[in-house]
Amino acid sequence: MKIPAYFCAAYRGPAGDDATEQRIEANVMRALGVASAIKTCFPSIELFVPHINQELLHRCWLKKYVRSPQIIEVCCEMAAEKRLILVLEPISAGMKEEIEYACCYPPKDVVYFDEWNIAAEDAIAQAIAKCKEY
Repeated sequence: MKIPAYFCAAYRGPAGDDATEQRIEANVMRALGVASAIKTCFPSIELFVPHINQELLHRCWLKKYVRSPQIIEVCCEMAAEKRLILVLEPISAGMKEEIEYACCYPPKDVVYFDEWNIAAEDAIAQAIAKCKEY
């Protein structure tokens, strides 16, 4: 059975709702690239990546069908359902809220990293091994 994991990475970032289209696009591309590497490296996890739905969410946001608080609320609920939280830093206000909410529903292992490298890969491998012990 695959370990359910949530990928937490900036969408708008520190600018929040004032983020430019270019900043959002750069954040999404970074997140999708790292998430792809994680999925390739760790087939034993079922990684949920909110950024995959970014075009739909962004269009809904532009039309004011949903706002950031509603999106973050749903992301919080989805993160809480996962066993493993993978956090690509830097952490935005929305990400902080997701992590804090998810950690109220143990057991949770949270791995923080700021780039995809050997150290991040090792930290995730250790967290996966710990998850398998439960």
